[in-house]
Amino acid sequence: MLRASIIFFVLGIVSMFLGINSIAGLSIDIGKILLFVFVVLSIISFFLGRSKSKGSKFLSIALLVFTVGAQADDSVSGTAKELGNDTRRATKESVRVVKDKTCEMVNGKMECAAQKAKHVIQKGAD
Repeated sequence: MLRASIIFFVLGIVSMFLGINSIAGLSIDIGKILLFVFVVLSIISFFLGRSKSKGSKFLSIALLVFTVGAQADDSVSGTAKELGNDTRRATKESVRVVKDKTCEMVNGKMECAAQKAKHVIQKGAD
């Protein structure tokens, strides 16, 4: 798990340098979650290794896995939703910019002023 966490951190740093910020943020968040799970499991493993009862070990580990799994799913799904919203917003903005540039090239700046104003208002609403 520690190895996977390090791989996600390295992937995030490389994609950040390449300018792919959405993948960088997501992979660093996944790396943080995996690192947290690794630390929690290591601490519990240390303390459970000292106890003699096998039944208590199984019950403790099962409860921990379900608790950590539910927490990881919530944070990953929240991050994925944020990433999807950011991507949708960026795509809309890119389409508007392309429409504005195309209108300027075809019709001239003055005829496209109303369309540009509309796009500025839509950007503020997003």
